[in-house]
Amino acid sequence: MTISRGASYFISTPIYYVNSKPHIGHLYSSLLADTIARWQVVKHTPAPRIIFSTGTDEHGLKIERAATAAQLTPPEFCSQVSNTFRKMFDLFSIQYTNYIRTTDESHRQAVKHVWQELAKRNLIYKGSYQGWYSVQDECFVSEDEIIKDQAGHAKLKETDRPVEWTEEKNYMFKLSSFHERIEKWIVDHKPLFPMKYNKLALIQLNELKKQGDISISREAKRLTWGIQVPNDPSQVVYVWIDALINYLTVVGYPLHQTHWPPNCQIIGKEILRFHAIYWPALLMGLDLDLPDQIVVHGHWLKDDRKMSKSVGNVIDTFDLLSKLQCDGVRYCLLREDILSQDANFNEYKMRKYLNAELANTLGNLLNRVTSSTINPSHTYPSYCLPFFPPSTNDLAEQCNQLAGRVTTAYDSYEFYHGIIAIMDVLRTCNGYVQSEQPWVLAKSPKEIDRQRLQVLIYLTLECLRICGILLQPIIPSITKQLLDVLDIDENKRTLNDWKFTVNGETYHILGVVGQGGEATVYKCEDSDGHLHAAKVFYFSRFPPSQLRYRIDGFLKEARILRYLSGRSPHFVQLRDYEYKPSENVGYMVMELGSSCLRQHMQGLPLNDQARQMYWKQIVGILRALEDAQIVHADIKPDNIIIVNNILKITDLGLAFGLPWMRQATRRPVVRGTIDYMAPEVFSHQTGFKSDVWSAGIILYEMTYGRPPYFGLFDRNQKVAAISAMTPIPFPPIHDPLLQPQVQVHLKNVYICLFISTLCATLGIYLSVNGWLNYPRLAVFASIITTICLFALDFNARTQVQCFCLMSATAFFIGIYLSPLINLAIHVNPQIVMTAFLLTTIIFVCFTLSALLTQKRTHLYLGGMLAVALMNLFGLSQLIFNVNLYLGLLIVYGYILYDTQLIVERATHNDINYVKHAILLFIDLVDVFVRTVIVLLKNLEGVNGISYYWPTRNQRVGNTKMSDSNTKRVRIESDSVKKNRSASASRHSLVDETERQMEMQLLDSPPSRKKSKQ
Repeated sequence: MTISRGASYFISTPIYYVNSKPHIGHLYSSLLADTIARWQVVKHTPAPRIIFSTGTDEHGLKIERAATAAQLTPPEFCSQVSNTFRKMFDLFSIQYTNYIRTTDESHRQAVKHVWQELAKRNLIYKGSYQGWYSVQDECFVSEDEIIKDQAGHAKLKETDRPVEWTEEKNYMFKLSSFHERIEKWIVDHKPLFPMKYNKLALIQLNELKKQGDISISREAKRLTWGIQVPNDPSQVVYVWIDALINYLTVVGYPLHQTHWPPNCQIIGKEILRFHAIYWPALLMGLDLDLPDQIVVHGHWLKDDRKMSKSVGNVIDTFDLLSKLQCDGVRYCLLREDILSQDANFNEYKMRKYLNAELANTLGNLLNRVTSSTINPSHTYPSYCLPFFPPSTNDLAEQCNQLAGRVTTAYDSYEFYHGIIAIMDVLRTCNGYVQSEQPWVLAKSPKEIDRQRLQVLIYLTLECLRICGILLQPIIPSITKQLLDVLDIDENKRTLNDWKFTVNGETYHILGVVGQGGEATVYKCEDSDGHLHAAKVFYFSRFPPSQLRYRIDGFLKEARILRYLSGRSPHFVQLRDYEYKPSENVGYMVMELGSSCLRQHMQGLPLNDQARQMYWKQIVGILRALEDAQIVHADIKPDNIIIVNNILKITDLGLAFGLPWMRQATRRPVVRGTIDYMAPEVFSHQTGFKSDVWSAGIILYEMTYGRPPYFGLFDRNQKVAAISAMTPIPFPPIHDPLLQPQVQVHLKNVYICLFISTLCATLGIYLSVNGWLNYPRLAVFASIITTICLFALDFNARTQVQCFCLMSATAFFIGIYLSPLINLAIHVNPQIVMTAFLLTTIIFVCFTLSALLTQKRTHLYLGGMLAVALMNLFGLSQLIFNVNLYLGLLIVYGYILYDTQLIVERATHNDINYVKHAILLFIDLVDVFVRTVIVLLKNLEGVNGISYYWPTRNQRVGNTKMSDSNTKRVRIESDSVKKNRSASASRHSLVDETERQMEMQLLDSPPSRKKSKQ
């Protein structure tokens, strides 16, 4: 369900736990949210109605303990700390609109309503839960997340916080019902930013799949400070479920929801699981839409060390305020990159930022241009293009592009990139002022100098105006003073004026898409709200001698693009274009792509499916260009955009038309991107084949992740190599490494495989020694346990049962193998150890081949073929009797097949590692059995004797063999050999034993010495 959003923007911070006073992490989350909210106001006209929620989380065992330590009641303690948070927000100019406390009555009612709704939908049930519980984090954690110190105390790996083993009856939420939907949401929408957290959330989701459903209540006898479960006073709502519902309370749920879903939610990376998995599951259970974006930030370090009360390096936000002031703290914190990594707070570095950038760069520039010496009348000169000297071109172009660059950074929540871009322009402006020496121009009597001074004042004030508007979300107090000094009207302190017109239609620029050698591409919006790409050519950057040539090139590109538009879906569609002599700027408005092919490649090989899909479309581009008699001459991944999964060629700056039946033409100037240029281009010949070469280089790059001559860094060497048509290397294709979740899964599989081997060894030992010598019964028992294992659904609650069934299956298989082991020990005890070592080596080699070889797909198909052959010929004597070794090799295919199957299933989130371990265990047993038979067969070939398995009553163990209880191995005649069927694939082990034991054996056994001869 989507609630009407209207012209509003809903952003939230996590609500902060009140067990202690606020720290810099709390402050940063709130500053980030406040900056995003302020940016929405600056960016849009009219400004959207901002809903900015923050507050405090006031329930839980940790609060109870903190209140007791402070000798206060929980309500008194919560109010005291909550007021401290509110005071911090006000002092740092954080303009929240909704401050929520989980002790508010409206929130209590919202929590109870959510509980009742989930219960109505049968998503809550009462059960028993046990596990490691972190009191400080108010959550259960998995076994993988804890370590134990030397004293045996358990604690969290990441935070060193203590955990307690907790067992209790409580209510469970059916999280397992939403696993697939959450995974699809993360994969399809990628709601987490930075992007790496989407992958991390999927890994955490796979870990949670092992645990099953989650506890959402605590026993009231353990926790009294919380919201009681409706109709059950013995239980209290789990604090994290209680806290997550605050976002619904803010919009008036369930009575009068004003806005849903949230546009943006700010969280720290330590609470990723709760907001990326638990929170969407709750919303899915309530049939509510999920958040548009969840922005995750890292932790703050102090002098490269983790902050800790015990170390004494925790930063007091109020102390920081007294040292750096409000805007100083805001600037320093937002100046650091803490989204993609943890950031280090160093007070010396922060002061350096303030002095070098705000004081010496921004402040110094303002003081210079408004001084009585340079601008005594304190006027803002008008724009006058004819008097702009060439020295202003660079600064003017940077100012024109700045809003787009900053918009791109701010929209990606990367405010530090925007700040750096702004400071770069201000430094350029300072350099321009320094080189022009306005204090000298102000004293000059020449008219030309006075005009230069007016241009300088205009450009400098305009630069300050643009930078001041863009810095408003970062340092609101300083920029207000700056814009007041410049006398900028309150209604003109937004980006609404950053627009252009093409043939009478107005477009608002929203951000920078990319920048080339001759033009900048912007994302823009027309009056109807449709998005386009605008390629803007600033011709003022070129010297007058090149001006006509550059303008003609712009017009030629626009005409070619108009000619191609509509001829093929693989050509970008041109909307409009215009050259404006008064501005000396060319505008080309065209179709906007979601991304370019370069972004999808990212310097890595593409998989076969993606490579095939893209290559098919690239061939379509080549065919369409040839049909239109147009040579692009600069085909590369950067010039191919993607619109609705369709590749479209763009950037036709070097394109030209060829006369009919001409395949190439001579070009006076060699231009293009060297890595993608054909050999004939360097001989001034360019044609359709040149585009084909460039497309082939793209295919090579999609395959190997780089162009063929990428390793040649010297330009001349690269040109020489391409011109001479140096052979291009084609190394084997490398598949990407196993995904992290697959690696974890395989680790669990091989641990279970090792345990299964131990259980089978135990079964063999007990059977050989006569305690459990029932191979027939073991066959049926192993079949039953295997069926039960494969029928049982694998989750946290059935994990122990699955493990027990796996162990039992392996144990029974061990008993089943005991007759063969008995025979091998009777003939030569070294056979068993030799077979086990050979089996281990074979299994490890084929497993590594399946996992690490560069062309795993071939092995996968080979494994499937081997399985097919085994099923086809397994019931005949063809393979076993003609060539036992060929049969053994075919069995090796099972290892390849099952290993690849496990990898594929784990990739698609099949985490039943117990079942997968049994599959590999059966392969291991099969190889071991056949290896023993091969060794016995070889020994038979040498001595001319045949060995049969002992019956159930024949045992070789801790008792000595005697003539009375042991039959002698008989020398078999040639006629008997011809009639005997020795196919292990056709007969079961026990059937073969009893069939062969019906034959008359000699009375006296051969000596062990003779058997070895």
